[in-house]
Order: sequence, then structure tokens, then C-alpha cells
Amino acid sequence: MAITPFASLSKILAPKSEKTPAKAAAPAPAPASPTPPSTLSPSFLPYGRQCIEDDDIEAVVAVLRGELLTTGPVVGRFEQEIAALTGAHEAIACSSGTAALYMAARALGLGLGHTIIVPAITFTATASAPHLLGPEIVFADVDPETGLMRASDLEAALARTPLRR
Repeated sequence: MAITPFASLSKILAPKSEKTPAKAAAPAPAPASPTPPSTLSPSFLPYGRQCIEDDDIEAVVAVLRGELLTTGPVVGRFEQEIAALTGAHEAIACSSGTAALYMAARALGLGLGHTIIVPAITFTATASAPHLLGPEIVFADVDPETGLMRASDLEAALARTPLRR
């Protein structure tokens, strides 16, 4: 069976109306959930909603059964496809978002004498990864309704932060 490892990338990056509908197949038993969705609080904020289809699972199994798990040919193809989908000249696969943020901060030359403003509600790595290189980290408030940093929050953070490079 031929497997296209990254067939779902275009589905994930496509606008919602262009996403491929799920394949009709026999329903698989639902995995046990620690908290059934019907009992979640109305204020529960889900971490994310994934689109994992059979071809994604088959691609992962193919890599797990292969000779090279982390540095094999699939990684190179993944990087090429991400670069092509985003229009970038190159892309580098990372082991985590933390590693990616650190690499991005380092590529930008961030360090002592720089200031980075991050939203107050974010993953720890948003601030800790670049902090390893020495810049000052300043937290900005966020909209209490959306949890997102607004332009006014950025302006307030800038006002209390001496601009450095």
C-alpha cells in the first residue's frame, strides 16, 4: 500500500471550507476518555482540535516500522513539503515547539540588550525558550474575553519597556 505521509498537511492548512471530508469507513471504537465531553464544564477550554485520519495513522506506523525513526527520509520530505506549502526556502523539523522557538530566537540574533514582549496567557516556552539567550521578557495583558493580546496591550507593554534593539 502506498502511503503519502503528509497528505493531511494541505487539509490542515486549507481554509475550513476546503477541507476534505472524512472517509466513510466502519466506525472504530471510541477510545476511553478520562472525562466524557458531555460532563465538561461550559467554561472548559480545549487544548486543541485535531484532524487525524487513517492515512495519518498509517504514515506514522510506516515510520515506526522503518529503520530510521528520527532522522530518516521522511523527515527530509516533511521539511520539503512544509517549505513548499508555506513558500519558505527551507524548513527545519524540531522535536518540540520549545526547540523551534529557541531556534527562531537564535536565528534572529536575540540576546542581551533585546526585549521580547509576549502575551501573559501563553505556553511557558513562549517566554522561556528565548530567555535562554538573554533578552528581557516582558509580559503583556490580554483580552479577558478572548485570551489574546490586543494592539492596546502591546502598546501598554511597549510604554513600560525601554526599547532596545
